[in-house]
Order: sequence, then structure tokens, then C-alpha cells
Amino acid sequence: MTTRPDGKESLSGVLDVDTMTAKERANLGPAVKERRIAQKMSQETLAEMAGISRKTLGTFELGKTAPQTEKLRAILEALDVAQVSDIERQYGEDARGFIAAVVPLFERLPQHLKSDAQQDIVVLLAGKLQRAAGGNVTPFPVAAADDVDDWEAEDAMGYAAKKKSSADELDNDSV
Repeated sequence: MTTRPDGKESLSGVLDVDTMTAKERANLGPAVKERRIAQKMSQETLAEMAGISRKTLGTFELGKTAPQTEKLRAILEALDVAQVSDIERQYGEDARGFIAAVVPLFERLPQHLKSDAQQDIVVLLAGKLQRAAGGNVTPFPVAAADDVDDWEAEDAMGYAAKKKSSADELDNDSV
């Protein structure tokens, strides 16, 4: 959220609604109205998309009321306004950069390859962790594994070797 030279709030940048005061949320109302009109969207349509009443949206757009945080999130989402996500709050800049780089590639994979790709990434990172720890391996949670809650890095590497061996056997059988 930025303030324009004319003193009005703007919906530019990435908004973190969880850190906004009620006054800041109310001040966004006119900018929301401006964005809605620019997108040629009626109040009724936006209100329906956000799960609020048209009257609530109208008083918000006039800056008279501040919507609850979750309602504001829904309004901004319906208008395609960038917001800080839970991932951005939870992880550091390096992790967010990694996620931003990997997710677009992952999303382009065919569905049947996604599970293996996810495991491959975990195995690669587990190996790096093991080498960085000088062989002193710490528990390494693997969210991708359905059948385990907690793995050691060497377990992940052994799993990958077993998967690769199985895949190589399948490849050899088809020759």
C-alpha cells in the first residue's frame, strides 16, 4: 500500500493485511473502488466474489468502515491484488527465492511426474544437508512422503537410490 501524491491510498505493491490497523484497512476503501471500476466490475459482482454484502462493500469503498482482515483478503483476492502470504511470513528471503524459482517449473510438469520430482528435490537437499553437517545428520522432515513423518537425510538418500534402482529396472525391462 502506498500513498499517492494526491494523498489517496493505492493498491500497488504487496499488501500485508494482517499488519494493518483498522484505519489503514478503511483507508483502502476508495482504492478498492477505483480498482473495481477499472476492472469494469459491479459492486454486486465483487461483493459476491468476496462473500460479503453489497452494502458492506459500499460502506468500505466510501472509507466509512474497515472490513475484517479475512474479508479484506477476499476482496483483494477477487481484484487480483498481491498480498503477503503465509509462506512469505514463515520463511526467509532465500527460501522464498527458492520457492519462487522452483514452483513455476514444478507446475509445468505433467501430474504423473510431480511426486517423483518432489522427492528428487528433497533427496538433493538432504544430501547437501548431510554433507554440510559433515556426516552428522539431523532429523529431516519430508512433507512429500506419505508413509513417514520424519526421515534422516541418509534415509532419504537410500529411498532415492531404491527408487532410481527400481526405475532403472523398469527401463531395462522395456529394452
